[in-house]
Amino acid sequence: MAKGSGTKGGFGGRGTGQVGGHFASAAQAAAQHVDPALRFGAKIYISDAWEQYNREHPAVKLTLSEYKDKLLAAQRAGTIRLSRADLTPALHFGKIQSSRIEYLGAEFNFINIP
Repeated sequence: MAKGSGTKGGFGGRGTGQVGGHFASAAQAAAQHVDPALRFGAKIYISDAWEQYNREHPAVKLTLSEYKDKLLAAQRAGTIRLSRADLTPALHFGKIQSSRIEYLGAEFNFINIP
């Protein structure tokens, strides 16, 4: 699980040195394309958003860990909003677990889309 900011930077995370705008825009766009049946209003499980991101960017193919690291860096930069799952007993346990990002005592499970 992503616990720090071991981000590789750039749009796809492989060596371009930028974390914010390009990746955040691409991640937001991919999250918006996740099947509406899998959404909770404007919240998308991080694992579902990652799968969609990789479908839309096959040349990049981030691992889930790399994707989480980049999301966390984008959250810290203010270019993307993440949130935690509050009513976890009512949600899909496996998706909550696979989507979890822990950072400084906080936990995130969702990407919030505008």
